[in-house]
Amino acid sequence: MPIRFSYNDLSKATKSFSTKVGQGGFGSVYLGVLPDGTQLAVKKLESFVQGKEFGAEVKRIKDNPISEKTDVYSYGVVLLEIISGRRSYDPGDGSEKSHFPTYAFKMLEEGKLSEILDPRLDIDENHESVVNLMKVALWCIQDVVHLRPPMTKVVQMLKSLCAVPQPPTFSVEFPGML
Repeated sequence: MPIRFSYNDLSKATKSFSTKVGQGGFGSVYLGVLPDGTQLAVKKLESFVQGKEFGAEVKRIKDNPISEKTDVYSYGVVLLEIISGRRSYDPGDGSEKSHFPTYAFKMLEEGKLSEILDPRLDIDENHESVVNLMKVALWCIQDVVHLRPPMTKVVQMLKSLCAVPQPPTFSVEFPGML
């Protein structure tokens, strides 16, 4: 059973939402630390409209069982949003970036991982940890559930305790879709 936190708990953990680490769908993401030292990222809804959209999303998945693989997918989406500085889905964007996960897989196939990165980030896109972070995010958001790694493996990959293999690309699983 997941642990639930009150708004006050999250406010304390994030020092009143003081360290913003990203902007994603439905709100901003803030860095925090629980009393036991566990680091966390918290997405804070920032408007009533976003709250309604988030509520609709929750309602849509309410009848579907939540599993570890669902959590892994959600974690991957958050990682991708932080890395890219974009929402994973932006219906107002008429470009190929409107569904950002599909675009991210295309950039992986083309060897253009730097196109995924938020240009406002002052990081070397060729640094191994940055490349690994992008690859972990893409592993987590695999459409085919059995291809997603378990969360324990995600943590190992992020901590560089094991190699991060090249994730399967979207067109390998769904030829002709890009």
